[in-house]
Amino acid sequence: MAGRTWAVRIRRDENVPGDSGAASEPADRAPSTPPSGRRVSNSAGSSRAFRTFLLFVVALGAIYGVFLAYSATSSVTGGSPSVAGILTGSVVVALVVGWWVTLGQTPTVAWLERGELVVRERTGRLRRFPRDDLRIHVLRTNGGGFLGPTPTEFVEVATIGGARRTYLVGIHFFDFAH
Repeated sequence: MAGRTWAVRIRRDENVPGDSGAASEPADRAPSTPPSGRRVSNSAGSSRAFRTFLLFVVALGAIYGVFLAYSATSSVTGGSPSVAGILTGSVVVALVVGWWVTLGQTPTVAWLERGELVVRERTGRLRRFPRDDLRIHVLRTNGGGFLGPTPTEFVEVATIGGARRTYLVGIHFFDFAH
């Protein structure tokens, strides 16, 4: 019985017992057909980043409370307002850095436009990467769990010209960009 044949790509299961999942994806993605003008939302990456930031805020709040209580009851400082100000300033700096590390590395949406991959970052900034010299490399894969219901990846989006960004995205988020 003769018939048509198709090339089929079979993906290896990411949840193989005893496998971390990090080596289950090739370093550089295989090309795929891009959708025309379709915007791809990064809900999986955003969910993981938000939960991680929330966990960070709760832990930082607990630490801040302990140090503030210790400062208020200390006989040396006697509840000095300068100590509370330094603690509060440190917490604000830690919150900004924590936001940047978690939510700041998570794009909200990506799409193809006139031969470029366009990525809208959380701050609203649009980053443009020319498709002709685009390289997308998976740095780490995270399975689903407490911090995120679906698997996510840290990917490096780079061009031969030197533009380079690291993003937290849902698994296979940038597959359409090749």
